[in-house]
Amino acid sequence: TDEQYLEYLAVLGRAPDWIDRVEASGAQFFLWSNRRGGARFRQPLLQTQRWILLYEDTTGYLLARRDQRFPPTLRLPRDSVAAKVAMARVALLRRDYDAALEYARAAYDQHPWDYRACRWLRQVLQSRGQAAEADQVLSDCREQFPSRFLR
Repeated sequence: TDEQYLEYLAVLGRAPDWIDRVEASGAQFFLWSNRRGGARFRQPLLQTQRWILLYEDTTGYLLARRDQRFPPTLRLPRDSVAAKVAMARVALLRRDYDAALEYARAAYDQHPWDYRACRWLRQVLQSRGQAAEADQVLSDCREQFPSRFLR
């Protein structure tokens, strides 16, 4: 509806009462992109202590109301590219470069045409000081996924 769209725009524009608007909507989950500054919504919601982080990867994150009930086995299949990329990201943040490389390489080997797999394998290689290998991955990825956004 028009009203829902206007509420969305108020949240997107971070109106002074955007958190109240999210909570008044009745939504039990908050799924948002990490792109274009989307991560700046996560921390204010978590700081209310009324939301918890269920999942985050390179694409976005999922929050749930703290009182929300959900199955204890809620998780991505470990063999998915998204899960491997997420684990590579977490390992890289922890500076566990060996684990990051293992997960990023596994994602890339599974789907060499996947933008996220390409990007994260290249980033991990760069973090390990393997510039030549990172450049080769970029070149190979651009053959699979020609895009000026792939860096």
